[in-house]
Amino acid sequence: TSLAIGEMREGSARFRLRAKSLLGAAKLTFTGSMADKSSSYSTELSVRPPVAYRSSLQAGFFRGGTKEVAITRTLYPQYREIRAGISSLPLVLARGLLGYLEKFPYGCTEQLVSQAMPAIVLYDRPEFGFAPEQSQKTLARIIGILRSRQNGDGAFGLWAANSGVSEFASVYAVHFLLEAKERHFPVPPDILESSMHYLRQLAATEGADLPAERVRAYAVYLMTRNGMNTSNYLAGLQNRLEAKSPKVWEKDLTGIYMAATYKMLKQDAIADKLIGLSRPGEQVAADYDHYYDGLIRNAQLVTILAEHFPDRLSRLNGEDILALVKPLQGGSYNTLSSAYTILALDVYANGVKTVQAGKFSASEILAGGAAKPLALSGGLFPQADFSAKVRKFDFPPTDHSMPSTW
Repeated sequence: TSLAIGEMREGSARFRLRAKSLLGAAKLTFTGSMADKSSSYSTELSVRPPVAYRSSLQAGFFRGGTKEVAITRTLYPQYREIRAGISSLPLVLARGLLGYLEKFPYGCTEQLVSQAMPAIVLYDRPEFGFAPEQSQKTLARIIGILRSRQNGDGAFGLWAANSGVSEFASVYAVHFLLEAKERHFPVPPDILESSMHYLRQLAATEGADLPAERVRAYAVYLMTRNGMNTSNYLAGLQNRLEAKSPKVWEKDLTGIYMAATYKMLKQDAIADKLIGLSRPGEQVAADYDHYYDGLIRNAQLVTILAEHFPDRLSRLNGEDILALVKPLQGGSYNTLSSAYTILALDVYANGVKTVQAGKFSASEILAGGAAKPLALSGGLFPQADFSAKVRKFDFPPTDHSMPSTW
């Protein structure tokens, strides 16, 4: 469009644009000229797909036979990452959850801590791409953010250091700091000591309901992990629970935290009786206002078993682990449950020490039905990028008696 604009006048032009198939920045350039003088101005519009950018994970187990997995999404090439993997350890599922966490666009305290958790948990597993210096850098960044959001009481705000804090997010942030400390990462003593002061204050108060008491049980558990004698806090908590939530709290995550606390306090009989009431796969009504659902509960249960009840961990079978990760197959996961699941699968993998790298194979099936072997990497967690033209995979039988995870 060319406009003739008179002196001291204005002009306007209307453009109708059509987005083409190439995604990304589309440049528009406007040029004004008079005699031998001219000037240009450029701006860009973003051409995007009609659906949101998102990560999706297909996962499952199979034992014997051949597993066929269909590819359910057709993706644009820009920013596309498509990868398949298979292993006799369910930790291979962490790859898909990592992709989801890395691309998550928001940043409250819980979400940032969840995004950072894999760098701490998987730093010694090179198959997942966390070099030591990268994990150190991630930890330093998150500690800097947590320090800026910690108020005078030692609690953490969701977005800033203020008095309106989230009890759960504060306790969860302390969990992250303890995990880092126990894995020999440098955690500043002052930020941890200040947060422990907040946990003591929280544990000394009465929760209004079971979700609030669950957070207090979480706090008492972490205080005990940090070396405190929490017998008085634990006794008061159990008395309140038996009065307000009888026969409910034991199988709740509340009871699981308390069983681990009793175990650390050398009260083995109470601990074993309490933890014996819980197994992975319990049906739990989702309560996202209080950071709770079945995946969160079951992932924390597996972690507790691995760290405090290793004899019970060895009794878990493939069906138990399948029950744990079943929500992943339906897309029922969020940042918190993803971080908890990665932690649970890592400690489970550490507990199952007899598994060796196996002989895995896979074939990619194109739209016309032609099959092509997929070149998997080696090690315990083989993986490979695959072509966008693939419509399904075939995973042949393996040489493992354990279920294979894809």
